[in-house]
Amino acid sequence: MVFVALVGVLGGLGLLGGKWVASMADAAVNRLGSITGDGQAAAPVEAEPEPEPDPEPDPDAVPALDTVLLKRYDLAAAAAAAQGIELSITSGARSINEQKAEFEEAVGIYGSAEEAAKWVATPETSAHVRGAALDVGPQAGWEWLGQHQSEYGLCLVYANEPWHFEALTEPGEACPPLKADARG
Repeated sequence: MVFVALVGVLGGLGLLGGKWVASMADAAVNRLGSITGDGQAAAPVEAEPEPEPDPEPDPDAVPALDTVLLKRYDLAAAAAAAQGIELSITSGARSINEQKAEFEEAVGIYGSAEEAAKWVATPETSAHVRGAALDVGPQAGWEWLGQHQSEYGLCLVYANEPWHFEALTEPGEACPPLKADARG
């Protein structure tokens, strides 16, 4: 308010230009929330509210497939088709609850969580839950993609899951070594 008064006094004495004085006074008062140069009440500038914390993820929400992963798959599927090889997505993005159900089913099949974890990742570690993995088929398709994985940057991840691919490198670069199983 002192600034506004000082600008007004200096302007009134002809020491500052009229338009400049009015605009500076208006700006200062508007920021402080008082009266503008034309006598109208000005609303105070509200402080930005604190951002809301990220909500817990919806366990039933299926994430979108990663666009890079999907584009690379489309290129690979077209190349495979040109060679007479069928390549299709058998599983892609999964919700937390879908992955949890898959893991629990694997526990029933393999008898323990430790043994199931060799074949099915938990929701906390699954790339499917992040939309970052594809399972492909049929067998001729996954075999073809396994042979051409580095061309498309679609890499096999697990030695015991020849149908599971993730976009881990740039096309043309070597894929990383295989992990033994879903436990990493």
